[in-house]
Amino acid sequence: MASENNQSPALAWQVKRYSRREGASWVPVDDGTGSFTLLAKAGQLMLIQSGIVLESLPLSNHDQMHGIMKGDTLLVAARRQAAARKFKIRFSSIQISEDCVKYLQDFFPVKVMTKPEDNVPIPLGQMYQHLMQAKPVDCLPSPDPIPASFPLEETLHMCILDPSFPELVGRVASILSNFDIGKENN
Repeated sequence: MASENNQSPALAWQVKRYSRREGASWVPVDDGTGSFTLLAKAGQLMLIQSGIVLESLPLSNHDQMHGIMKGDTLLVAARRQAAARKFKIRFSSIQISEDCVKYLQDFFPVKVMTKPEDNVPIPLGQMYQHLMQAKPVDCLPSPDPIPASFPLEETLHMCILDPSFPELVGRVASILSNFDIGKENN
């Protein structure tokens, strides 16, 4: 949550984690206290830990900065001349992240990604159960896939007499048992 500082107009947000991009990997930074503050003051965006400024970017440099927010995490990228700097911070809640991003969007573009829970894959068993229980809405009745003139009884008789039919039934039963929700690991 943003809070006012009585000495001068400033906004501050508590940060849970901080990592900076070094080469091809993200490197977590922490002095052991775990207490970070993101501060917007006097046209600067600063990340502070134990009184030490870890990041300081001018908010007026809007055409050289952009951000991406996903859930409770904010990634900030800034370009200064030929050098680029990236860091990401994780807030203690999505609400704090949203409050911070709402403020920062006045200075530079911040793209808000979908929330993580919107992208969680649905286990096959859960999807199967949902589809089996779902009732069609505003649908035309599906036509019978087998025409009435099809010799179904004769075809079934031939299948039953086929010596490989029991093996086929076993394979089909095995596949259907994989749809059993209790046995599925997903």
